[in-house]
Amino acid sequence: MIETIQLRLAGYPDIPPADLRLVNGRIYGLFDAGDGAASALLAVLAGAALPAAGSVRVGGFDTALEPVPVGKCVGYAASDTEFYDRMTVWGLMSFVSELRGEGGSRAAREIHAILEKLELDDLRNTMLCRLGTDERRRVGVAQALVGNPGTVFLDQPTKGLRTGDAAALRADIRAIAEDGKTVFLASDNSAELQAICDRFLFIDSAGITPPLAQEDLTEQPHTPALAVFLGLQAHAADTTRTEQEGSAE
Repeated sequence: MIETIQLRLAGYPDIPPADLRLVNGRIYGLFDAGDGAASALLAVLAGAALPAAGSVRVGGFDTALEPVPVGKCVGYAASDTEFYDRMTVWGLMSFVSELRGEGGSRAAREIHAILEKLELDDLRNTMLCRLGTDERRRVGVAQALVGNPGTVFLDQPTKGLRTGDAAALRADIRAIAEDGKTVFLASDNSAELQAICDRFLFIDSAGITPPLAQEDLTEQPHTPALAVFLGLQAHAADTTRTEQEGSAE
C-alpha cells in the first residue's frame, strides 16, 4: 500500500497538496497531459525523488526517512534511464541484483527467468550500447523486476516504439500485473492506459485525483487533464467507428 499525506511535487507549486491511499493489486495509470507532472508523481511515489512537502509511505516505510526498505519494496524504470554502454545486459542485471543485496545462484536464476520472460535472454551478453530502442526499453523494465518487488513503477515504457513493439511490451506489462505485482504506469497515450489499467490518476492545476475506475471517469468534474484524456478517448472511438463504417460499405 502507498499512502501520501499533504503531498506536494517539486517544480509544480501550482498543484494543490494531495492525500492518497493506493492499495495493492491494481494497475494504476497516471496520465501525462504534456507537462511531465505524471512522471514527477510516479518518481515521488516510487521513492526515486523526494516530495517538495508532505510524506509518502510505501509498504509502511517513509520514502524520505527509510529509503533502503522502500527500495526493496519497489522496482522503477525511468523514461530516460541511462545505462553504462559498455556493460552487458547480464552485467546490468547482476549489478542491480547486488545493489538489492542479492547474489549467487539464486540471483542468477532470477535474472535468467526475467530475461526469458521479456524475450531478452538471447541478448544477455550483448553490450547495452548495441541494443535497439525496443530492447533498451525492455531492459529498463527487466531491471525494475530484479529482487521480485511487489510494486513496479514504469515511466513511459513504450514511448518511441513502433506499433508492434509497443503492443508486445504492453502485453508483457499486463503479464507482470497478472503475476501479482502492483503496477504504476505513467503515459501520455490514453489508449495505452485504457487498455492496461484498472485505475487512473490525473494531476493538474486542480490537484491530484483519487484513483478512479474507468466507469467513474465521466462522472467526475472535468479537470484539465481528465478533459484531455476523455477527449482523446472520444476521438479514438470516433476514428474506430468511421473505419468500421468504411470497411462495411
